[in-house]
Amino acid sequence: MSAAFTTSFVCPLRAAPFAHHIAKLRFFLTTFSRTAFLTLKLGLLAVLRACFSTVNVPDLCALKTGDANAWDEAFNWLWPTVFAVAKLKLQPYFPNEIEDVAIESIEQLVEKVRGVKSVEELKPLAASIAHNRAVSLLRERFAKKRGEGKTASLDAQPDEGANPHEPALSDSPLADLEQKELAQRLG
Repeated sequence: MSAAFTTSFVCPLRAAPFAHHIAKLRFFLTTFSRTAFLTLKLGLLAVLRACFSTVNVPDLCALKTGDANAWDEAFNWLWPTVFAVAKLKLQPYFPNEIEDVAIESIEQLVEKVRGVKSVEELKPLAASIAHNRAVSLLRERFAKKRGEGKTASLDAQPDEGANPHEPALSDSPLADLEQKELAQRLG
């Protein structure tokens, strides 16, 4: 990406005609926010933060070499993204786990940075890792609530009665017949 492009690019949300629409939408969302508007509100705030952020894009070569200053810069650049993704998934169920998932996502990103070709790939990769970690946490916790590990074999069902999918012997018209009558009918 050339320096001329980065300095001439203007975020569409910074344009003056959109500012009053954003203010009205934000007022509406904060005034009437219920669970149905929570996702939209979080998304809008994330977009606003991304457009008005002054955090510098980290140097990919320095990240690959393990430069501590570059990773501090990358952490500040990536944190809002991974935190927003983790919060979106975990807020309703496990709000205390949001920061842990976000931090673990950045830790996992450190291991994968050598395979990244451009710095623009870092945010989507970090968001994907955060999403996957949050979903894994939800599955793990909900599986524990349902009684994970307490499965019984279908072959070892108790014989307290007949199988509900097979007709009971007393329901059959042939149940009352003796063996000789049955043999005569079959013939």
